[in-house]
Amino acid sequence: MVENKWQHFVPQFYFRFFSEDSENIRGHHLRSGKHYKDKILNQSAKDYFYSKNIQIEKSFIPLESKFNAVLSKIIENEEFRVLTEEEYLEMLRFITFQGSRTEKAKLLADDFIDKISEKIMKPIMKADKELMKKVTEKDLDKVRLVYPGAFLYGVIHSLESNILLTDLVPAVVINNTEDDFIFSDNPVVFYNLVYRDPSHAFEGNQHPGLIIFCPISPTKCLLLYDPVYYSIELVRNMININDKKDIKAINKLQFHSCLNNVYYKSESQRDYVDSLSKEYSSKYQKSKDLAQIKEVQKWDGGNNSLLVTSKKGIPEKIDLQFIKCAKPLSSVCVVRNKELTELFNEKMKLYESERNPKQI
Repeated sequence: MVENKWQHFVPQFYFRFFSEDSENIRGHHLRSGKHYKDKILNQSAKDYFYSKNIQIEKSFIPLESKFNAVLSKIIENEEFRVLTEEEYLEMLRFITFQGSRTEKAKLLADDFIDKISEKIMKPIMKADKELMKKVTEKDLDKVRLVYPGAFLYGVIHSLESNILLTDLVPAVVINNTEDDFIFSDNPVVFYNLVYRDPSHAFEGNQHPGLIIFCPISPTKCLLLYDPVYYSIELVRNMININDKKDIKAINKLQFHSCLNNVYYKSESQRDYVDSLSKEYSSKYQKSKDLAQIKEVQKWDGGNNSLLVTSKKGIPEKIDLQFIKCAKPLSSVCVVRNKELTELFNEKMKLYESERNPKQI
């Protein structure tokens, strides 16, 4: 077998946080409804998922080692105060990186290209009189434009995107109930309880009202939230949950977030996971239509319009008893923190200049 051919988009160390023996994991396939127990090695991975250039996969190994150490430290100590500043930034890097590297993220990138192609590129091509002398509109309609680099570009950007989350408040949710936290093949959930516009998902790294959930064990879940819109009573950045309703609400997000599979630790959780799955499937259906693009009028009131792209947000609004939400503003900025956004953009410009020195 070619080394690094089998490439994971959810790291094996993360699965082990939920495993009884560090080798196997229990899973539930959403569409078929089947439950299974299989080796962690076989989960959330495909041949050459990132690239046939195996140096890309190899470059993730030292990163995952750092992530493993930091998350293990949080699990053991149940709080963030034990982390150094560097470790905290690595934890945020895990959040942004993991959120960008999954199969669902890859399909989202492809869907963006498809929709931009249909809405922008093909109309431009059809308006080209010289081109249309050589092909028909039917020919163009059959063409699918692809850009495999879009996904990897997002993955690379995510490694520096951690700075965009530094204005969020961190907390560890401690699960004191009999119902475990579960996770999925897309485990980091970017969510918004305040801005619920179905036509535009306010779930980006710098969106106002952002709240992020990432379970890291059956009893612990990372939580990052925008303090402008959410009020939570914290004790040493911890939230102790004794009500199963709150745990259920958090776990429901994993069903919305997942592409194919959710995972859980012990056989005792099977009926619980099954009930969550049936409740989700009775109300929602998975779709390959992940991205959206819409035309909006420019804010200056002119005749020109803009095409705005976004992913489709999670349709369900969950109820969490430990969070108090502020009311949405009538007008809201696109970003929470302009300075952080500018700093990130400068980092990306530097990255591009180093990657393409001739363009300096």
